[in-house]
Amino acid sequence: MSAKTLEIGTMPYDRVAALRDGRVTLAGYDMKFPNIGPGDIHRETFGTKKLAAGEVSPSNLAKALDAGDNSYIGLPIFLSRAFRHGQIYIAANSRIKDARDLAGARIGVIDHFNTTAILQRGILQDDYGVDLAKVTWVVGPVDGPDDIGGQVPEQLRQYFSFDAPKKGDSLTGMMDRGELDAILTFRAPKAFAEGRMRRLFPDYVATEKEYFARTRQFPVMHITVLRRDLVEADASLPRKLYQAFLEAKNINQEALKMSVFYFSSLPWGPASAEDAEKVLGPDFWSYGLKDGTDALDTFLRYCEEQKITSRRVSMAEMFPIGVE
Repeated sequence: MSAKTLEIGTMPYDRVAALRDGRVTLAGYDMKFPNIGPGDIHRETFGTKKLAAGEVSPSNLAKALDAGDNSYIGLPIFLSRAFRHGQIYIAANSRIKDARDLAGARIGVIDHFNTTAILQRGILQDDYGVDLAKVTWVVGPVDGPDDIGGQVPEQLRQYFSFDAPKKGDSLTGMMDRGELDAILTFRAPKAFAEGRMRRLFPDYVATEKEYFARTRQFPVMHITVLRRDLVEADASLPRKLYQAFLEAKNINQEALKMSVFYFSSLPWGPASAEDAEKVLGPDFWSYGLKDGTDALDTFLRYCEEQKITSRRVSMAEMFPIGVE
């Protein structure tokens, strides 16, 4: 019997390399990994529904379920995880000394619905007392008018205050002129490398380690979704797919700790892996709901509070099938 093709959309992470190169296989299926970016993965899942599986933001699945679309189920395969304290930027000459100083501020975001922004806003609210409803959120491109940037969500103006850069302007341009107090983003603005911006949390690694020590949460940026019709055709598929991704991740995790050969291009790669083990535990990039539930439940709360979803989507809705 010939294997069924399973087209899966992921970024080319080291933790999926063993799946892509065939060291890890999936019985009864031929896994294919098209060379597509995160925006395309989203379109090919919740849009065209072409992909059998793919990595998406938890907010993407929560929004779909909130809207009545249950064509995909979630699997606790966390291909992207990140602490995002280090991606909050202020002007180099800013008088802001603490995140609490952002109360009532003007803060730039690429897109209101961006996963990183959802998390960062939640952290500012929970840990630093910033009332999100009293902030003016300026939505637009970071580095220039040709950079990526969303639109002001007009339907949410009753809950939050929004603004946008003028045509041809950018969040960086506004900060240079003193029109913004901070920028929430997932990558460093060019002005940071040029010395015109600095991080809100200078020693962000220490801040993120403290966050984990206090909350025991390693934030989940992307989960994996699997098309429901495939599950209905093969009830064993969710668990088999989870186990395959888990095996590939574990292979990579062990490789990162090797000192004979460096499988990472980081000069102190093994030392970084050792440090991650000390802080996060032996399985420092864990999959599964045992370690992921608290972080995901917090994120789903943020989605409701920030009007990403109209209600609190439950973990049972997101992950209806046990795979561990």
